[in-house]
Amino acid sequence: WTHDSHETLDVESRDELGFHAGAFLCLRSLHDADESAFRAVLRRSLLDVTKRIGLISVESTKSVYPALVELQFMSELERGWGLLRDRNDAPLANRLKDLEAQWRSRSFMMENNFSLFEPILHLRTVLLRVVTSVDAAPETAQQVQRLLPSLLLTTSRLARQAGRFQQSLNSIFELRQLPAAAKDPSWRLEESKVFW
Repeated sequence: WTHDSHETLDVESRDELGFHAGAFLCLRSLHDADESAFRAVLRRSLLDVTKRIGLISVESTKSVYPALVELQFMSELERGWGLLRDRNDAPLANRLKDLEAQWRSRSFMMENNFSLFEPILHLRTVLLRVVTSVDAAPETAQQVQRLLPSLLLTTSRLARQAGRFQQSLNSIFELRQLPAAAKDPSWRLEESKVFW
């Protein structure tokens, strides 16, 4: 990645930003609390994805799915901004509970097509890590320590069911590194299922 935070200023002058570059710049802006850069990059990324959807053949609905997942990815990023940066009277720990409920309500979509929704699962992991770097309140840390292992375990299970064993093991490895892993060894069952 050769992107510099100053590159976000001339996002509008580019022909196309690219999904991954836009996602990276949005995450960087989220971490740095740069709302103008975040909004500019997000708007441009959404425009690029929408333009691509307009060019996709109507006959091939399967080719629309990746673009729709990219739109959902951008929506998750925007929700992450709202979680971390919007002025809200509710404590961050309570907003994390609401976010978890939203994630659970949408989890049924990920059951059948891991390869499409994998980036969203990894984005959620990154968002939780950004939360811990931005807010050091004990309630927030406790909430993240509860959510992150659950998310990594879900990612591992879905990857295993999709036959993506290396990604499943990567999630187990990340889970092992967490302090909560020592307290709750339920992830070992998932690890044994991967090896079985």
